[in-house]
Amino acid sequence: MEFQGVSPACLRGGAEHDGMRHYLLVANRTLDSPALEAWVASRLVDEPIHIHLVVPPSRAEGRIRWAEEEARDNARRRLARARTRLRAIGALVGGEIGPEDPLAAMAAALRRCPYDFAFVAA
Repeated sequence: MEFQGVSPACLRGGAEHDGMRHYLLVANRTLDSPALEAWVASRLVDEPIHIHLVVPPSRAEGRIRWAEEEARDNARRRLARARTRLRAIGALVGGEIGPEDPLAAMAAALRRCPYDFAFVAA
């Protein structure tokens, strides 16, 4: 069953997610890192996992002005690429664009859903 905008981690009562570890990862530029894919693959060796990605929009380095919509578009593209790559190796992946501050993004996600592990990867 699909619920638009709701991460499967919030659906813990569902039988299809019993015994699955749920990870919250707040990241932006690190989403394109091969190290992330390798880390997820290493978790999948032991058990199926769900990862909820929260991507804060970030200011472009070296730019005087910050275009929030451009930053959100860049974050959406990173999220889409990461979800596609991680799903291709077998992870259940959800995601959203969060607030600019990574810690505020994590706090907001943790208020909505319980996770087994939560990380910020800058």
